[in-house]
Amino acid sequence: MIERLLAYLEQCDKSKALLEEWLSHRIKLEAKLRKLARQFDKWELEFNSVKKKGSAAISTEAEANISAGTLLA
Repeated sequence: MIERLLAYLEQCDKSKALLEEWLSHRIKLEAKLRKLARQFDKWELEFNSVKKKGSAAISTEAEANISAGTLLA
């Protein structure tokens, strides 16, 4: 009976160690994924900013060409 209890406790300890290892890897992986998500957010904001500036420049150029009576090439 005591041997079975000791075997059970040993398996509990092994399970606990595996769960702690899994949790440690999960936390590290989640941190890496959050870092990547922040980088994607930064790229998206930069892209949208450049896109808006580019659209504004094209719009301004188009308005100037229309006022001057010329067409965009």
